[in-house]
Amino acid sequence: PYPGIPELIRKLRAAGIKCAANSNKAHEFTQELIKLSFGDEFDDVIGFGAGFPAKPDPGAAHELIRRAGVQPSEALYVGDSNVDIQTGHNAGIDVCGALWGFRGYEELSAMNPTYLAKDAAELEKLLASCAAIRECMVCERNQRICAVVCCDPDQQDAVRDFVTKVNRTLPLYKHMVVEFSAQPLPRNAAGKLLRS
Repeated sequence: PYPGIPELIRKLRAAGIKCAANSNKAHEFTQELIKLSFGDEFDDVIGFGAGFPAKPDPGAAHELIRRAGVQPSEALYVGDSNVDIQTGHNAGIDVCGALWGFRGYEELSAMNPTYLAKDAAELEKLLASCAAIRECMVCERNQRICAVVCCDPDQQDAVRDFVTKVNRTLPLYKHMVVEFSAQPLPRNAAGKLLRS
């Protein structure tokens, strides 16, 4: 495993965050490799040959999300290749390019991941900041991209730091400003956040 990743996985699991692996390597091999590298820290593993097409097809990612009992909006796909980034996009979930792995900044950033992280510590900060956000709605206001965030008042600085970090990974025209709401964000009749 890359430096800091086993420790990060343990911290995430201790915080109640489910972790899973999706690989184009053979399913049995992937299960053994994950077990050898991380013990029982992963909740689920799907490798190639487990009944799903290879990445970047999103089938295995969707199945892992289903098995975890979470919504796609609650999932983050972390990967170190352009195929991983495309898999996250195809699955309709946020994706983080892992700059410590197989590919470098230029190749991963060209795939437009939601986030980029240079190491396990940066990924941990990104995940911790995400946890401060209870609800978020991205909209356009005054010709600017605006993230309207519902969070605890004592978490607003963490959210501002998070948005600043995200903006560093985006082209200037995609930079977001953040607004805070003390109330839950408006929803439609189906319970989905309204977008403006």
